[in-house]
Amino acid sequence: MTNRQLYYRAMRSGMDRAEEIVRIAARLDWTWTIADIDRFSSATGWAVLRRSTYGATMQTDLMVPLPKASVYTSGDQLKYFSIAVTDTNFGEPPSDPEGVVDDFAALGVWMMTELGRPARRTPGAESSIRWDLPNLVVSLSTLGTQVRLRLINPAYQEKEDHYDSEVRPWLDAEEKAAGEDQ
Repeated sequence: MTNRQLYYRAMRSGMDRAEEIVRIAARLDWTWTIADIDRFSSATGWAVLRRSTYGATMQTDLMVPLPKASVYTSGDQLKYFSIAVTDTNFGEPPSDPEGVVDDFAALGVWMMTELGRPARRTPGAESSIRWDLPNLVVSLSTLGTQVRLRLINPAYQEKEDHYDSEVRPWLDAEEKAAGEDQ
């Protein structure tokens, strides 16, 4: 078997594992407190490597160059998990931008089957798809050579959405006006 065939076999197994992670997250009874870090770790079989005031780092079993999940918190509240589920810059072959698009599309189609119609879609170089479930927001996006999965506290996502729809346009208009005054 060639290095390229081994690479794509590893990516397929990584995609299968990513699908399993989404199923686990969708079934978890989230409290969105820091206790969920250990509950999710136990459910996935991942290990918590480090904890800090602002979150934690988990060792994953995904087939990516840096198999880690970042967990972001605020006090005792959990904001979100960010996980690289595929990465086309993994040894042989070199970075494959089409592979990122293919991985994103394949996972997106599977997630639509599993989670239903997405709440939001953003096309482009940094594409994303988002599902707003009753107690979990699931986001799939591309970032460089990676496909990233975010598992988000709905209350945190609501604050982010408010910022994006209400505050950011105002700041952009202020910045534009300041630039015109000069």
